[in-house]
Amino acid sequence: MDNLFRNSEYKDIMKKLLLAQILFSIILFLGLHMSFRHLNKGLVEQNAAIIGKLAKIFPDDIDMIVTSFLSSTSNEHIEVGRALLEKYSYKDNIHMALQPILGQLYLKIELIITFIAFSFILPLMIIIHRGYSLIYKKIRYASYAAERVVQDDFSHTLPEDDGGDFAILSHNFNQMANRIKLSLKALQDDKLFLKDTIS
Repeated sequence: MDNLFRNSEYKDIMKKLLLAQILFSIILFLGLHMSFRHLNKGLVEQNAAIIGKLAKIFPDDIDMIVTSFLSSTSNEHIEVGRALLEKYSYKDNIHMALQPILGQLYLKIELIITFIAFSFILPLMIIIHRGYSLIYKKIRYASYAAERVVQDDFSHTLPEDDGGDFAILSHNFNQMANRIKLSLKALQDDKLFLKDTIS
């Protein structure tokens, strides 16, 4: 793993991916935070509406109603309330879109999460594409330089300035090309020497 981090291409891609992940997390957090604030507001309004209706019907019992409403509930109260609501088809497995409060918020949350996910995928693809494009550009140039060496053109050298594995490859390639050039020159000199000696 340490070998990967000495490569500037890998470090660049990882930095951008980390930045994209942080940005994605912040946007997701803000989107969910806004959704939960909206949900909280809806619950408070629903509770206020229930207490308001009960206060009109039972004005003498309002203190007991509010106290009961704001205090913690027992499993017995939950079961009694659940049994009463089931008579009106209001059950635990009711779809979220049919919930009075969640119905409005459910679609918004789905849209926010879908938008955030897609807005994260596009930059991610661009980052990966750009990173790999730079790597393949270096590979194509190394291939081109190798073709030129095969054709006795030693004028194309690979840059060795960015560090990492590509710098090592470039350095070794340049040394190899230089040695081939020197060997070819030595062979030509020997050929001329032999030609002159024989003639």
